[in-house]
Amino acid sequence: MTIWALHEKEIEQQEFEEWCFLEDLEEVSPLDKEELNELVKHPPQLCQDKDLCNSRYLCELGCRCIRKRFRGAKQFNEYENIQKLYVKIRVLEIILGGIPYNKNRKIQSNQGKNLNNRFDGENNGY
Repeated sequence: MTIWALHEKEIEQQEFEEWCFLEDLEEVSPLDKEELNELVKHPPQLCQDKDLCNSRYLCELGCRCIRKRFRGAKQFNEYENIQKLYVKIRVLEIILGGIPYNKNRKIQSNQGKNLNNRFDGENNGY
């Protein structure tokens, strides 16, 4: 259960809205490559239990800890896009890297059939 102090909710909403539209009021520089690289390696952490954090409860991903790290929603969105791209690249690297094939390892189907010959180029009815 979230408990709000007098006017706390209104102040939080106002700060969040200002952060979201900061680019409309002043120029916010994009994150430089070093900052982005560091953020991708060490992403900002959100509170584990959002019920204990009023800011996160009200503002979700625009909570105070995120607002402290990013000068506006545009910077945060830039970071999120880079983070998503990084994850996609890592997944592709894993897929393209493949799983090393060990010819001596016995491979069994769930019916107990030996599948090793299948991978050696022989056609055993598969």
